[in-house]
Amino acid sequence: MPDFIFSSARPSLSKWRDYTLAQAASFVAKNGTVIVCAVSQPYLPFLNNWLISISRQKHQDKVLVIAEDYATLYKVNERWPGHAVLVPPAPDAQTAHKFGSQVKPLKHSHALPAPGKKGRTYICSCMIFLRPTTGAKLVMKKWIEELQVQPWSKAKKSNDQPAFNWALNKTAGGVDLYLLPQAAFPTGGLYFKNLTWVQETKGMHVIIHNNYITGFEKKIKRFRDVGLWLVDDHALESPLGRV
Repeated sequence: MPDFIFSSARPSLSKWRDYTLAQAASFVAKNGTVIVCAVSQPYLPFLNNWLISISRQKHQDKVLVIAEDYATLYKVNERWPGHAVLVPPAPDAQTAHKFGSQVKPLKHSHALPAPGKKGRTYICSCMIFLRPTTGAKLVMKKWIEELQVQPWSKAKKSNDQPAFNWALNKTAGGVDLYLLPQAAFPTGGLYFKNLTWVQETKGMHVIIHNNYITGFEKKIKRFRDVGLWLVDDHALESPLGRV
């Protein structure tokens, strides 16, 4: 790894442009585990909110932020050196995408559900646990191929989730995969709208996805309403501090 990255001389932030994914993964990996998230500059407060929870579980050192723009790359590495990397080219300014994912009952099957009207499933790709197996690598390879078939453009605002579902459907017969349990990883469409379900599954929630709503202010308000917007009072628990 280049000496400048972790020297005490505080090199120019632009030096992080030369920081590679392999270097970053090697730096943050602990016991063969890396926790990866992709973040663009407008969502830094949400990254910080999440990092507080991760820090409380003592897993923050395993986090690698895939920066979607140079502002995020520089800000994270300024506050938390080595924990952000950008895989060029940096995409254009991010646009919020709408994509509905299927909500399952409390004790749903771990098998893939039947395809929808477009011939594919509607599984959310926002929380994935992978082991470095041949099957997992096959799914990732197929996902990349599907993304390349329908790249994002201003005219056609495609996103990664349909491509992910096509990849799942096309590899399902040869890959060992399961849906994460809904009780532990609820969607925003379930957690924030079904108080009865929340009470029935109390103590089982691991990660709550603040989706099925658009707009930063609306997402923040919804977190605040249920006591999950931690950055107001606990920002110093995050490796980034106040951003």
